[in-house]
Amino acid sequence: MRRRFLAAGGRMLMAAPAQTMSVAEFLAKGHALQAKGAMAMVSSDIGLLKQEINGASTAYRGNLAAAAAAGRKPSSCPRPRAR
Repeated sequence: MRRRFLAAGGRMLMAAPAQTMSVAEFLAKGHALQAKGAMAMVSSDIGLLKQEINGASTAYRGNLAAAAAAGRKPSSCPRPRAR
């Protein structure tokens, strides 16, 4: 039982990328991009925000998969990823 728990924990750590910015930084960048209007599309910050969202999504789905593998009821049922 302990081995399964450690294996699931290891998979979760591998699925979760290192967070590069805090929530406050994320929101500040988002508000700054919003103020730029259409010019935000050429900003380098848009790529950073997309990376953060993708990383959080991957970690969240990894946690759900680990919970399902452990036999626990998932906390939510997100839509499948768009391809």
